Amino acid sequence: MLDALMGGPAQALRLFGPRRIGKTWFLLLDVAPMAAERGHKVIYCDFWRGEKADPNALLLAEVQTATKPGYLAQQAERLRKFELKIPGAGASVDVAPVAAPDLTAADRLADRLARLANQATPTLLLLDEFQRVAKAPGGADFIATLRATLSRHPQGLRAIFTGSSQDQLNAIFSAKDAPFFRFASKVELVPLGADFVTTQFRRLRESGLVHVTRADADAVFAHYGQSPMWFNRWVMKMMLYPSLRSDEARLAIEADVAEENGYDHLLAALAQPQRAMLLLLAEGDKGSTGQAAMNRYADWGLPRPSKSALNAAVQALERKDLLEKDARGRWILRDTLLAEWALRQGEAILTP
Repeated sequence: MLDALMGGPAQALRLFGPRRIGKTWFLLLDVAPMAAERGHKVIYCDFWRGEKADPNALLLAEVQTATKPGYLAQQAERLRKFELKIPGAGASVDVAPVAAPDLTAADRLADRLARLANQATPTLLLLDEFQRVAKAPGGADFIATLRATLSRHPQGLRAIFTGSSQDQLNAIFSAKDAPFFRFASKVELVPLGADFVTTQFRRLRESGLVHVTRADADAVFAHYGQSPMWFNRWVMKMMLYPSLRSDEARLAIEADVAEENGYDHLLAALAQPQRAMLLLLAEGDKGSTGQAAMNRYADWGLPRPSKSALNAAVQALERKDLLEKDARGRWILRDTLLAEWALRQGEAILTP
């Protein structure tokens, strides 16, 4: 893939993969170091962590930081420490002042990217969760600026755009009047499988954990829906606390995630109908107000709700800034980690 991008006709790739499939790991632990070894300047920007910031300022801050020694190592280390993607986290962006204060962040970004363009060894932009810029403040200007800058430097700048919402990512690249219409070649990230588990299981064995079996590792990977992020948290928990059983480590991880992100406090503030709506939207395939949603409430042993009651639950979650609409206009949970955590808890979260 890197050969096709850096040496081929395509200036950009559009990489889709479901949430927690390992896109960020792939970018920072595989693509970035390989590109850097070949002499390419690499800049990584996570638009999820700064969704409330001006994306011009967000990417500009990364461009400025990328010139410092150890930039990629720091990004990879943050990933290994499981600094999870939480909406709004890291949204404050400190952009260094420049000599011409009348220039906008978009102007400064275009200037810095132009100076990084190198036809011999193109600079690689890794733009993670790019679909978030569509709703960010200044998002439309950012998209137009970035597209124009990339067009002016087709040989000196290359980009990989990733997204966990295929609908929202496609909307940026498929709308006929959009600046990025048909700009990036589409690539679908294949889920990690047995080889990944083998590698991580070898780490456990090398650390001295002999009581953990390959069957344990396979069961945990399956439990987490083949999510590299969750599975790696389990591996690290087992290595740090070798006396834990496999299932104890898994429960501890889910408790850690709840504590780190305040999910227990969040649930405490929700009434049962709102908790049920949260779980319904986490499941993701029932809609929020139709017959399937009503049937799901009945499956849980809850009173069958009216459409107005379902709407009221949606509105309550929206007021708490927990929801957004996808490209098809369907309500979804803004925090994908919350959605996954809710699925792990299942019906247990329905009880106040």
